[in-house]
Amino acid sequence: MKEMYLIASPRVAAARAMPRSSVIVSWIGETTGSLDIAAPKEMLFTAYADIERMPQWSPLLESVTIVDSAKRCSEWALRVPRPLASLIRAAGMGQLVRWTAVHETEGCDVLRWQSLSGVKNSGEATFVYRGGGVTTVALRISYELPDLVGPVLSAPFAQRFVRRTLLSTMTRFKEALEAEAASQNRQNAGLGPL
Repeated sequence: MKEMYLIASPRVAAARAMPRSSVIVSWIGETTGSLDIAAPKEMLFTAYADIERMPQWSPLLESVTIVDSAKRCSEWALRVPRPLASLIRAAGMGQLVRWTAVHETEGCDVLRWQSLSGVKNSGEATFVYRGGGVTTVALRISYELPDLVGPVLSAPFAQRFVRRTLLSTMTRFKEALEAEAASQNRQNAGLGPL
């Protein structure tokens, strides 16, 4: 991992449905990281753009399902322990664990996404070939959480958890794709699979 940091800070946002004198507090967080992976850029991009594979490397994702491939629309679900999921639903905050998103791509260089429902989140993954069989993958994730959850996010333990989760996700992606690239290289050299 070349770099990794988390920014989480409160922000006051005007609510459209509320009178002008009323405001709601929301919390904005951003997590970024990048790392070098010994695999071709196109291979990395293709794997990352196959968003239904995301739960393979993201321990927090239960599922990602394409619901409209023409519109690049997908449904996402977090892996949440049953007691916590029940509590979240009972509190009327089910949007914290399930949401709909759309994504777009720019060649094999950039994949961007944005939520359409649920927790407001967006992000971008970029892929830059560095030479020598190494590609740098950089990830930026931004999210906006309701006031009830925001203070928890800003706590040091929560920031460490988010950092560790992103690091774990990126490391799993790196290990899986480096193994795929090595296997492909062996097969291309006529040596057979590992």
